[in-house]
Amino acid sequence: MIREQTGKSCVVVSGATTAIEIAEQQFTEVTIGAKNYDHGSEVKRLLQVI
Repeated sequence: MIREQTGKSCVVVSGATTAIEIAEQQFTEVTIGAKNYDHGSEVKRLLQVI
């Protein structure tokens, strides 16, 4: 719906995680959804610490 309305690609990040867990570098998980593989991979690279 966002892409249809704006004409822009988007990536969705979802999961049971909190900013505190990320800031404290605790183990956490998310699901990344994207129609564009390269965009999804870039978000993964930005979020992944290991």
